[in-house]
Amino acid sequence: MSAGSDITVFTDDSTTEASGNLQGTLIVTNTGNSVDVFSLSSVGLDCDVVTSVVLQPGASTLELPWTCSVPSDALAGSNAFNFRSVSSARSDAIENEVVVYTIEATWDSSSVVAISVDATDLTIPYLGGSSTTVTVTNLANIGISGILVLVGVGDGVFDIRLNNTLGEVTDSFTLEPGASEIFIVRLNSLTKDATKAEIQVRALVQIGGSSVDAESEPLTIRVEGEPQPPEGVTLLGIEFGKGTTLQVMAAGYVLFALAVMVIRYRKPRSPRLVSEEDEAEEEEETKQYRTRS
Repeated sequence: MSAGSDITVFTDDSTTEASGNLQGTLIVTNTGNSVDVFSLSSVGLDCDVVTSVVLQPGASTLELPWTCSVPSDALAGSNAFNFRSVSSARSDAIENEVVVYTIEATWDSSSVVAISVDATDLTIPYLGGSSTTVTVTNLANIGISGILVLVGVGDGVFDIRLNNTLGEVTDSFTLEPGASEIFIVRLNSLTKDATKAEIQVRALVQIGGSSVDAESEPLTIRVEGEPQPPEGVTLLGIEFGKGTTLQVMAAGYVLFALAVMVIRYRKPRSPRLVSEEDEAEEEEETKQYRTRS
């Protein structure tokens, strides 16, 4: 006993968009020499088609309708799927018929790429720098290319450098559908003054012969100015301003001077000096007594 089948597929329209449908008809023929039941299915796409047919040897079905759903993430260009027929008489009697179809390139100009920034609030020290990461993702169903630029208020006060994941100094990217590229953005301050900037990462994209722009959310950057000498002091956890500090210092000097004076006046006379004065007084009294005598 021999078993086998043949499938003939007719397609109404072999071109569609992502999330669209393909439809047509097919005919199954029993090429074996006995009655057989054939299971029908699709491989590569989710299709609605009759699941089985019973055929006499050499017989064929009428045209059986089918409809297949194309995924929303299907890539533009040529694609293919199969219709499969499996004999119940012999499980190894399998027939596959390839159906080729084309997905049109479609995109929304407002969502060709997604740009995400890791840190949207940066502080740059005086004459220093800071960095953040930017991820660019292709949302279209065809490949894209482009470059990144940083624009906004105050962008001229920075030396900006971009590196890709390979460490290359570059601002360009080429992405297949669904692919992403991560850039490290380094910003070095060119000013000595404290300032604040608000910039965005802009992607200039080439897609299907057209140009499309996309921007990230705003990135706030604060640049610290040159450190200034302190105008006050902090004592016992209490901060004093410049004027108060000078008053405290002046009062301290006055108290110090008064303390020195008090110490000086209260200092006891040395015993040696007291003895010399007593001897001088005794000698003077002795002279006066001899004179009267």
